[in-house]
Amino acid sequence: MDTDINDVFDSITCKEELISKRGFDEGFKVGENSGLKEGYHLGYHQGAVIGKEIGHYIGFAEVLLENKHLPSKLKTSLFKLCSISKNFPRENNQDADFDKLLENIRSLYKLSCSLAGIQPMFRANTSKLNY
Repeated sequence: MDTDINDVFDSITCKEELISKRGFDEGFKVGENSGLKEGYHLGYHQGAVIGKEIGHYIGFAEVLLENKHLPSKLKTSLFKLCSISKNFPRENNQDADFDKLLENIRSLYKLSCSLAGIQPMFRANTSKLNY
């Protein structure tokens, strides 16, 4: 039985496409896993940086609030700072605008420092989150 040369070429082409698709699928899986790991580590690091910053603001407000003789504007600002900071999302929330929330917290911190006549001791690394 003679094999038609066109059938041979079709067979080679089909195998080449199959190997190419298999290689793409395997490469995609490896890339996806690598990206997930990298994203997890980046998110974990960014969360730690934000947690440290918010922890500083809460500690700052709570220590100053121990003073019973604070002006009412400062006391109000510190209560807001403490409340907003403690309510910052602790889990990833698609609906939360983290940049805006952090901007509000940072503004309240600066306002509280100004009202207390204190030079801000904590400076955020960036005004926006890095992704």
